[in-house]
Amino acid sequence: MAGDGLIVRIQSADLVFIDRGSEHGISRDDLFDIVSSEMLVHPLSDSILAVTPKTVGALQVLQVYERTSLARLVQLDRGEDPMLKPIALARDADRIAEIEKLMIRGVRLAAGMDVSRRVAIIPGL
Repeated sequence: MAGDGLIVRIQSADLVFIDRGSEHGISRDDLFDIVSSEMLVHPLSDSILAVTPKTVGALQVLQVYERTSLARLVQLDRGEDPMLKPIALARDADRIAEIEKLMIRGVRLAAGMDVSRRVAIIPGL
């Protein structure tokens, strides 16, 4: 899961900017995993035995500019700070389907909370 960019700005509770845009081949509705590193540390020597990527969230690109894009946080694990987290384009069909289910669930939750459909689809409006 190599990094395809970084989250470089938190615009609001659910909107972020990433450092990839049209010049990097990014398109509206692209889906990305938000990645963190998980370290395996030896319990006696405190030496790092392994560092493995761990998916901690997902985002969907809403607007694409030349060198940056605005994206909506679809999911983020509790306690994770998205700022400067690496992102990786979601390529696996199962993972894409999982992210799409999260997106649908988010719209339904917003609709159930008496929020207009427009705000439910595009948070921050």
